[in-house]
Amino acid sequence: MQGETKLKFVDPDWTADGIPCNDRVLVCYDRNYAAIHWGDGAPIEVRVLARGEPAPDLKALNAVIPKEQWRDGFNGQPEPPWQLQRVLEFLDPETAERLSWRRRLRGEDVYPRVRLTHRSMPTKFGGRERPYLEIVGWVRFGAHGGLEAIESNIQPETQQRCIGSTAPATAMQSVSEPSLSEEMGGDTVPF
Repeated sequence: MQGETKLKFVDPDWTADGIPCNDRVLVCYDRNYAAIHWGDGAPIEVRVLARGEPAPDLKALNAVIPKEQWRDGFNGQPEPPWQLQRVLEFLDPETAERLSWRRRLRGEDVYPRVRLTHRSMPTKFGGRERPYLEIVGWVRFGAHGGLEAIESNIQPETQQRCIGSTAPATAMQSVSEPSLSEEMGGDTVPF
């Protein structure tokens, strides 16, 4: 993980190192994967995957570990010890804090700006809230590393609600949503 601050979602709240951050707006700028062999509450082995590297065969890795050694999952059933961990990397454009938890049509340097929120989902144990990253705009990192572009429907008062944010909003220019014609590769619909 790149960020020292770790985001958590525990139904129905987002926190960053214990500080509430529901509705906080962040830029999701990277993702990482790792195969983790879990022991009793702590990792035994972590295999960080390089960009583009395929994940190891977790089914085969788990098959050689006796089920008696598997830990219990949230549902009380044995859970495979080897699991794939996905980490999203975030940047707070207001404070430059890095946190850990549509490039195709607008270029590889365009990243979503997301609001940390949640949505209801049905489960066999009743309704629960799940984490949800609401895309509120798009940003581009400039030639000198700063955020130079954004399209946003966020109101200024919402930007100032970001926990710990005292710095003024970073000035950015707009990156528009792709048109239907662009998504279709330049084709047009005649009707």
